[in-house]
Amino acid sequence: MPEHESALPDPNRRALLARLLAERHARAAAITARPDTGALSFAEARLHFLFQLEGTQATYNIPAAVRLRGRLDPDALRRSFDEVTARHRILRSVYRCEPDGPRRRLGPAGCTFEVVDLGGLAGEAEVERLVREEAGRPFDLGTGPLLRVRLLRLGPADHVLLVTLHHIVADGWSVGVLLTEVSALYGAFRQGRASPLPELAVQYADFAVWQRERLAGAELERLLGFWRGELDAVPWSLALPGDRARPPVQS
Repeated sequence: MPEHESALPDPNRRALLARLLAERHARAAAITARPDTGALSFAEARLHFLFQLEGTQATYNIPAAVRLRGRLDPDALRRSFDEVTARHRILRSVYRCEPDGPRRRLGPAGCTFEVVDLGGLAGEAEVERLVREEAGRPFDLGTGPLLRVRLLRLGPADHVLLVTLHHIVADGWSVGVLLTEVSALYGAFRQGRASPLPELAVQYADFAVWQRERLAGAELERLLGFWRGELDAVPWSLALPGDRARPPVQS
């Protein structure tokens, strides 16, 4: 028997893996619908802190641009994005400083949807400029909305869809989910059908409450203590060589 085959999983390892996966699934299943207290997840709290520290910037924008060929129904597309924001409450959240700390609150229903008709005269350079301009427009976490949609109309059958979110309400994976759901809704609305998407059992706010409950008290102190120990000897500043001076304001 070749020597490397001894590294293949044996039945005991497979049983251990199955048990760990079952425990992980059980922990995930513990997330249920709960009253929304407005509590922030640790990720939201981190990004809200950076917003307070750095001010209104586009550093944490998540932009996406999609070229759409063929006839398009802008009203059905707008309705699709409105339905997604109604479905995922995190997409219409705003973040405010309150006496007991930062809190997530629900903003207005719907999203910002703008159609820009370029009259068929814009070249690719102008389209690229508008894409960069949209990606660089900052969000205000306190007022929202934190999802923007712009539809560039280049011609009757040529459009560019620009979707921009703030990282506090989405991540790279979320963009794929968003576009998949919008596509499903658009197809249904174009045919006069209702939304084909099932109702969500939990929202991101439910995860935030679950995470705060799970990572609290002695468990939180244990985890913080581990990283304090690991980072205790790390210097406060890193003397790394650079090819240019660090700017006073990062871009």
